[in-house]
Amino acid sequence: MSRSSQRVTICRKISFSSGHRNYRSDLNEEQNRELYGSSYSDHGHGHNYVLEAHVEGELDAKTGMVMNLRDLDTILKNVTAPLDHHFLNYDVPYFREVVPTTENLAAYCFQEIENQLPSERFTLRRIRLFEGTDFWVDCAGSREPKDSGR
Repeated sequence: MSRSSQRVTICRKISFSSGHRNYRSDLNEEQNRELYGSSYSDHGHGHNYVLEAHVEGELDAKTGMVMNLRDLDTILKNVTAPLDHHFLNYDVPYFREVVPTTENLAAYCFQEIENQLPSERFTLRRIRLFEGTDFWVDCAGSREPKDSGR
């Protein structure tokens, strides 16, 4: 296998902080407390998140890179900027109707990154979203890159 046809996965991390409140409007206060425990509060709470993105692509024989990290950094900043230092339930339209659990936040980030990734050359294999040091969520994809004619 030549180096130019080898697929390699790179990983990049970015941090952001968000506040949120886990609750469902169709449940009463007691039911929300039972379901979400300490994550249910009238005033919400916050986390310092770390988001990892694992991107697979063909190793470019000339540059020695899968993707320029500046490009991946731009995508990650575009995805996390609307989340960083915001209260998700109120400031991010998607989470006005979706409970902003870490699982839902991970799925949201995965979709947003995948939407911005040039699909003809790269595949978002996985994201990992840390909600601290002892809890994280993995969200994996299976989309194959489009044939770019190479």
